[in-house]
Amino acid sequence: VKDKFISTPASANKLWVLMQVLIAIIGLPLHALSLVFNYLPYIVPYKIAIKTCKHIEFVASVIIGSAAFLFLFSFIIWGSLIALLAPTIALKIIAFLAAPLLGLYSLQYYSFLKNTAIRWRIVFNKSTVTVLQIRREELLKELDSVLLGKIRSRSKTTPAS
Repeated sequence: VKDKFISTPASANKLWVLMQVLIAIIGLPLHALSLVFNYLPYIVPYKIAIKTCKHIEFVASVIIGSAAFLFLFSFIIWGSLIALLAPTIALKIIAFLAAPLLGLYSLQYYSFLKNTAIRWRIVFNKSTVTVLQIRREELLKELDSVLLGKIRSRSKTTPAS
């Protein structure tokens, strides 16, 4: 649980969380469609990089290079299938343009879904949240005292100019 969820009381509103859950349920079909279009070209480059790279420095380069090729290849295949199956030109164009845009939607939706799940746990598990808030305050006080102690000890050892 991130600090921003514990420290802000606005995220603990039950009605707000229920509305976010409803939005998440409504957005789920588009996310599922996005996974159909984008999951394989997203996960395969990672698998390729892990299998082929002996040095960690090259993993990101291999992922980017293979992802660029696989996404292009995937969209060509999906575009061909859409061109064969869609009845009208307008529907073909819309479907072909929607595939990459759904990937962007899915990226944002996943983040929204994670945050909604955290807020759900916060709203419906108040005792844990209270314990976390108390521990957070204790940690902040301890951190302040340690930092103040270091600042004071430095000011005593350094000569004044």
